[in-house]
Formats: sequence, C-alpha cells, structure tokens
Amino acid sequence: MCAGASSACPNAVDRLNASLSRLPSVQHVDNLAYSIAVDNNTAQLYVAWKDGDSNFILQRVGAFLLSDPEHFKSLHKQVRNILD
Repeated sequence: MCAGASSACPNAVDRLNASLSRLPSVQHVDNLAYSIAVDNNTAQLYVAWKDGDSNFILQRVGAFLLSDPEHFKSLHKQVRNILD
C-alpha cells in the first residue's frame, strides 16, 4: 500500500509540472515524496521519486522502533527536517 501511494505522488507532481511549464516565470516543483508506513511497533520512512519518464524509485530512508525513545526522537527529527 505504501509503495502505491508513494508512486502516485511523484506522478501527480509530474502532471503539475507539465501544467506549470505552460506558464511563464513559474518555478517547477521538486518531483519527490516522503511517506511513512506505521504498524503497532515500527515506523518506516520512505522517499519516492520519478527517474525519467516512467521509472518510479522507492527508497527506504529508515526504520524506527516506536517503543524505543531514541528511535522515536530520531523519527521525530527526520519528519521535522522534511517539513522544514
């Protein structure tokens, strides 16, 4: 499920950039997306982007044990950095 949603976002950004290319002096949007898959014990952080015209790449950034305070802090830091 996470892979499908993660690949849909760069596809949508690709379409947005195609529309933006028709407008002068409008900057393109970076074609990548972050996603988090969470279960009862772990969270996995992914980044997805489109390479070329048809290749989607999904890379796991990290896995975090939610019951471990250090892992939880690290996940929080990663998400804050993405949002910033």
